[in-house]
Amino acid sequence: MDEAEIEKVVWRNPITFFAQSGRIGFEDFDEGGGIDRSQLHEGNSVLRGQTP
Repeated sequence: MDEAEIEKVVWRNPITFFAQSGRIGFEDFDEGGGIDRSQLHEGNSVLRGQTP
């Protein structure tokens, strides 16, 4: 299998299927997502060695 076929099967097809409900779409996975990664939750960060 080439890489394009794998991307289609494991990424594009599932998102396209679930997008039919209107609850998820490719735009939900755009880089950044407007999340401030420097914010902490109860003193914890989701970052593991990365800088925000």
